[in-house]
Amino acid sequence: MASSLPIDLNALRRKSATLGISDEHASEDFTVVWFDQYMDEVENQEDVEITKGLLRELNYYVLFFTKPELCINYLKSISKETIFLIISGSYAVDHLDKIHSFKRIDSIFIFCMCPEKYLYLKEKYTKVIDVFTEQTSLIESLISNVESVIKQAAVFALFDGKQRSTRYLTRESGAFLWFQLLTDVIKTITIADKENTGIEEMLTHCEAYYRGNPVELKNIEEFRKNYKPEDAIFWYSKQSFVYRLVNKALRTEDIDVLYTFRVYITHLRSQITSEHQQLCVECQKTKTKIIRLYRGLKMSSNDIFQMRNSIGGLISMNGFFSTSRDIEQAVKFATKESKRKDVAGVLLEINGTIGSDKIIFADIAQFSQFPEEKEVLFDLATVFKIVHVEFDKGKKLWTMQLT
Repeated sequence: MASSLPIDLNALRRKSATLGISDEHASEDFTVVWFDQYMDEVENQEDVEITKGLLRELNYYVLFFTKPELCINYLKSISKETIFLIISGSYAVDHLDKIHSFKRIDSIFIFCMCPEKYLYLKEKYTKVIDVFTEQTSLIESLISNVESVIKQAAVFALFDGKQRSTRYLTRESGAFLWFQLLTDVIKTITIADKENTGIEEMLTHCEAYYRGNPVELKNIEEFRKNYKPEDAIFWYSKQSFVYRLVNKALRTEDIDVLYTFRVYITHLRSQITSEHQQLCVECQKTKTKIIRLYRGLKMSSNDIFQMRNSIGGLISMNGFFSTSRDIEQAVKFATKESKRKDVAGVLLEINGTIGSDKIIFADIAQFSQFPEEKEVLFDLATVFKIVHVEFDKGKKLWTMQLT
């Protein structure tokens, strides 16, 4: 594939290596690991196959282990992926002391036949979500926790305006500029795609990724038959294969996959711009100049420290940035209980200026499966200025004002 890419994109790939955006980084994602010594036993096969089938229908990479040495070595080797671990009760007793401290393990789900024997582990280990005896509740909890991590993730780059020379840019400031350039290149090469081959190329990639997943393969075929450029927001809001793979590529800055999705990304950006223009017309009628928007999330102590020390600096979200008109929805996300000790709730307060050609956003509630969330979506790689950061004792969370 590399030889067919435009020279500008190849140059970006080479440049990414100098900024620490490596192939290893590009593989970062979410993985579900099921670790159970009885998985291969004949008498358990029917239940095991049902559980495996349910796990494979999830839109995440799933691995199965029966041997402790192989599983533990794999968990030790992970430096980038976020791991959601399903483990049998007896294995939990034997191995949680060793593996609970592994940084890449986010959540642990104990799956067993005798929950009363293992409930004490929930109190002993902070990453243990619960003890489960049947597939439905396990899968529901797994999906809830994975989706929560994805929604609360804030992948951003900071740029200190005092650093004027590229030569003296820090790695983060360099990544900030790199991503801005990448989005422009994607738009340019999409315009140059006269034969519009990009959509079929994207769908072929998606079919390979989701082979064996009948739910998403059906969605892909529906997309192939019915998709039009004006449906881009609708498909993004469905949170199916398009939403997941586009955000995975943006989150991991995977240049090859971003190139594969170039046409759809450009359609989505174009529709956001069109909806923004319509919003501006409506706001002019009511003489509204600024819309207050919110985003609730969890941030690490280090990220909060960076933000506090970047007042007046710029921040760019490496993706399409979702916000809400409803502060209660945002606060709910920010204050959602987390077992992780290294994160805190953060409420982003954003002043969206109407009529600005620098900040493009669209009210997408009409397209969403969840209109009650009052979602407003910002264009790719929107840049904000950090105005104020403080801890709100009343709400018991950090508030950060962006404009």
